[in-house]
Amino acid sequence: MVKTKKGLFAMMCIVIVCAIAIPAIIGEFATDDLITVNTITQTTTLGNNTTYLITLTNIGNENETFNLTAINIDNVSVASLSQTTITLDTGQSGDLLLNVTDELIPGPYCVLVNATSQTTVLSDEVVTTTAVVEEW
Repeated sequence: MVKTKKGLFAMMCIVIVCAIAIPAIIGEFATDDLITVNTITQTTTLGNNTTYLITLTNIGNENETFNLTAINIDNVSVASLSQTTITLDTGQSGDLLLNVTDELIPGPYCVLVNATSQTTVLSDEVVTTTAVVEEW
């Protein structure tokens, strides 16, 4: 039991560091974000899904179609987006979902979501961190 608590504590420390450091590095808090997420960290138990709400805003001067990718940095079992493209008018926002699940190994799992315009240079990314823990 003590070993499990120490492991859980270490994992949560990693999640906190990722939650603070990664957004600062990639500029998630910039005021002209193309892509944002409702929360950058969540906790779930083995085999249970956690869902992030990703919002994409067309900050460009013309209508855009964006390609969306989920980059599974830590090889979590499931890292999937609800859609892989979205078309938005200038100033328009659209939502999609990122689902993250791991069925076998507890740990922190980072998934990077990237949005890139098909026609212009607009591109942005956001990183989520999911702490997958064993059920008590």
